[in-house]
Amino acid sequence: IGFSLLNSPGASTWPAVIGMMSGIFAIWALLLGPQIMRQDFRQDLPQADLLKLYPLRGWQIALGEILAPAVILTGVQWLLLILAVICGVPLARGESSGGLVLALGAGAGVVLPMLNLISLVIPNAAVLLFPSWFQTGKDAPRGIEATGQRLIFAIGQFLAFIVALIPAAGVCAGLFFLVKYLTTAALAVLVASVAAALVLALEAGLGLMLLGWLFERFDVSAEQTA
Repeated sequence: IGFSLLNSPGASTWPAVIGMMSGIFAIWALLLGPQIMRQDFRQDLPQADLLKLYPLRGWQIALGEILAPAVILTGVQWLLLILAVICGVPLARGESSGGLVLALGAGAGVVLPMLNLISLVIPNAAVLLFPSWFQTGKDAPRGIEATGQRLIFAIGQFLAFIVALIPAAGVCAGLFFLVKYLTTAALAVLVASVAAALVLALEAGLGLMLLGWLFERFDVSAEQTA
């Protein structure tokens, strides 16, 4: 799209299009990336008996399971975010528009890793709670019933993700309007983003503890005979 716009009469609009598409792909990676990056309990649950032999606590196993997909998703999103900011800053207008774009990019970069952790904790918790519904490999259930189960779980995971965002969104909105009233919008974005990231980090930590507890109580022999 960028190369085609370079040869068009409105060639000056191509940074805006590339920046917009980069932002869209970053949002897409946030919402759908955890469903694609399944290198966690959703893939390793059949090897739970081996995982339990590791001299690690449950939360450490859970962190190791979700850390790789979280890092990969964060890296991809940061690259897309940097590209969107680079394309967006020259198009900003006004005295503080450029700084506001940079602040928005920095704030999103701080929040995205925590969002990725939470979006990965939710499906992994569902796997440990309902392992029979997440069978992988050749023995995985097929047909319209299995599709219906996956659809129900996808909707449930999305609702859980929205609920997890409510506390962080409330803190972010309150601090944003307070700091904006006292200083500038760019500083308000940064302060509100850091506060939201801290709230999300607390939720992600509690989620990891929950995953560790679920994994420790997971009975491999019972699930295999069920």
